[in-house]
Amino acid sequence: MSSSPLLELEPHVRIIGSLFGSAQSRRRGTSDDVVSGRPYQVGDDIRRIDWATSARLSAIRGEDHFIVRESYGEEAPIVCFTVDRSSTMALYPREYPWLHKPDAVRQMAEVVALSASHYHCPLSFLDSESWLPPSTVTGLDEIGQQLETGSYDRPEDTIETVFERLRSIEHLLPGGTFVFCCSDFMHVPEERTLAVVLDADWELVPVVVQDPIWEQSYPEAAAEVALPVCDESGQFRLLRQSREEVRERREAHEARLRRLEELFTGYGFPPIILSELGPAALGEALTNWNLRRRPLR
Repeated sequence: MSSSPLLELEPHVRIIGSLFGSAQSRRRGTSDDVVSGRPYQVGDDIRRIDWATSARLSAIRGEDHFIVRESYGEEAPIVCFTVDRSSTMALYPREYPWLHKPDAVRQMAEVVALSASHYHCPLSFLDSESWLPPSTVTGLDEIGQQLETGSYDRPEDTIETVFERLRSIEHLLPGGTFVFCCSDFMHVPEERTLAVVLDADWELVPVVVQDPIWEQSYPEAAAEVALPVCDESGQFRLLRQSREEVRERREAHEARLRRLEELFTGYGFPPIILSELGPAALGEALTNWNLRRRPLR
């Protein structure tokens, strides 16, 4: 995991967060990000004096005047790691030769925890059952425990459930908070849901966890065999499909992935798409996200 790049946790808005971070703050501080000047007061650090401006003002007024530069502080945004507990997130057990989604979520949690530590960001966790505020999370251990003990067996949940939970704690997550939302996004979220995220000034990071063969597309060979599929009750049954049904399903899956990319990117939230496990695939996904997000910042 150490060979994978870190996520660049720099919000596009000025924040009020924890001190000693690297993001732009709404509060005054000692960074190089100058916001204004004011007259010198006893006790000010003389290194903050703007000598050029002071000289011009002194020449105009005919007496000594000293101007001190004021800068924005540097603070750290909160990072909230959220997980969709929908039953579709458990469709492919680990022993199957397809993407095991809980392992992909765990892999993503490790990167988020490392990146939050690097940028000195407070870390929190949210799913349909649990909320761990930043004061209770020191790193991956607490999040990992929640991922291990929680289950993906909530057929009534959808991705909208995650956003409803986020809405309920909106007052605890200030503007500039990074919200990592791990889901297979079998249901494309409504635009009004993303409008709520925009209003809150959060930095949404959709993490799309989908199997590349059966969810991002659909193989033609599926028309030649009887496939065991899991229905809404959690029971397996044999499914026979015609070539036309397979084609329609493949087109629908590919259109859904395109819609997710267009929707999120259009709102300024380029997604991270996880299709494979392992450092190489993860590193490529993170690098692409960092590069796509820089122009938006």
